Amino acid sequence: TQPDAVAMESLIYVKSPTSLIKLAHARGIILSCFIDQHSDAFYEYAPNVIKSVATGHGHADKESIQKFLKLVFKVDQFKTDDESDALAVAYCHYLHLNHHLEIKKTPNKIPSRKRSGSSLAAAVAHALGDK
Repeated sequence: TQPDAVAMESLIYVKSPTSLIKLAHARGIILSCFIDQHSDAFYEYAPNVIKSVATGHGHADKESIQKFLKLVFKVDQFKTDDESDALAVAYCHYLHLNHHLEIKKTPNKIPSRKRSGSSLAAAVAHALGDK
């Protein structure tokens, strides 16, 4: 199944130039894999926006975000911080798409070509609708 949209956290300040380069490479690879099929549905959210959605505070720590996500999605434990980060981005995107979230800076969108499939945001919406 192909996603309807791709949502990512925007680049953050990284102290190490080596880490920044590795992160930029990974983002470039991800974008190159999705851009042809999803150029009309690429969204990027600032880390403080994602944190604000989950905790009401743009400088919240990972533990606070994970606590919120565990309550909302009834998750016992996250295997990695990356897993909870991905769910937080999906939740932020879900709220943005459903107009529950006002974002002052418009997320990055790349002009479109085509769309297909279903997204994690749709799965989150479905899960929230079942509660």
